Amino acid sequence: MKLNLSKLNRAISRAWDGTIDAYAEQCQEELTAEKWTWNGTTKRRNGETVGTPRDRRDEDELFDSQTIVQVDEETAIVGYTAAHAAIVHEGYAADETIYPGTPWLRTALEELPLDRVMSDKLRRELK
Repeated sequence: MKLNLSKLNRAISRAWDGTIDAYAEQCQEELTAEKWTWNGTTKRRNGETVGTPRDRRDEDELFDSQTIVQVDEETAIVGYTAAHAAIVHEGYAADETIYPGTPWLRTALEELPLDRVMSDKLRRELK
C-alpha cells in the first residue's frame, strides 16, 4: 500500500476525531445507565419517582449541556455546561446529608478502551 505523510496525517486526524466522539457518546451512556446509587427515592421534575440504582437523566438539562472543545491537535475536552454538572459529578453535602457523586466522566474512561478505539479507527481509515 502506498501511503504518503499527508494521507497518514488525515487518517490520524479522522481517527482522533472519531475517538473523541466515541468518548463523548460513552459519557452520555454513563449518564443514562441505571447504575448510580442514591439516598432513598426522589420525585423528579418530570413526575417520575426513582430509587436506587438510577440513571442521572431527569429533564435532560445536564445531558443536553455536553460540549466538546478541540483545544489543539492533541487535546480535546468533553465537558458539561449545566450549572449543576460539577455537583452531580462530584456529589455534595447539604443539611448533614451526603449525596453521592456520579463520576460519569471517569467511568466513561474506565468503560471505553480509548487506545483500542483509536487503533481500530485508524486501521479503518488506512484501508
